[in-house]
Amino acid sequence: SFLANFSLKQTGVFFRPIVTSEYVLSMTINDIHPMVIHFPIALLTMSVLFDAAGTLFRNYSLTNAGEWNLNIGLLFAIVGIITGNISDGVIGHMNNTSGTLSTHGSIQIIVSLGFAGLWIWRKKMGSNFLKLGKPYLIIGFLFVSLLFYGSHLGILLSGKI
Repeated sequence: SFLANFSLKQTGVFFRPIVTSEYVLSMTINDIHPMVIHFPIALLTMSVLFDAAGTLFRNYSLTNAGEWNLNIGLLFAIVGIITGNISDGVIGHMNNTSGTLSTHGSIQIIVSLGFAGLWIWRKKMGSNFLKLGKPYLIIGFLFVSLLFYGSHLGILLSGKI
């Protein structure tokens, strides 16, 4: 494991990580993908939650927070898809013939495209975003549900559960 060269050194009250060059050199794309994917999961989910709260309370600051979470979440989703596709060269699950909706990678790509569609919809509405209301939020929550399902499939692939 790449954690073999990772240790903690006590400095006063705190422990600080000691990262050796062997630690950094032993990291592979399979180690980077799990580090990256938590960001789009959290950011895209919070985007929809902020938008829901902002729409409910007619609060522009909350919908603005939703927009920033969506922007940054989509950037990390792109990085997650890239690292996932490279990682798939080792795992090979995208070659699964049981259907597109049964693979972790396919679902996450569909979800990312869906959130990109919400981003375009949001940009076209501009300052009238609060008028989107229920349809936007329902679709947003649908994509969050799919995001969680695709993430669950990813956890199964990693063997964590």
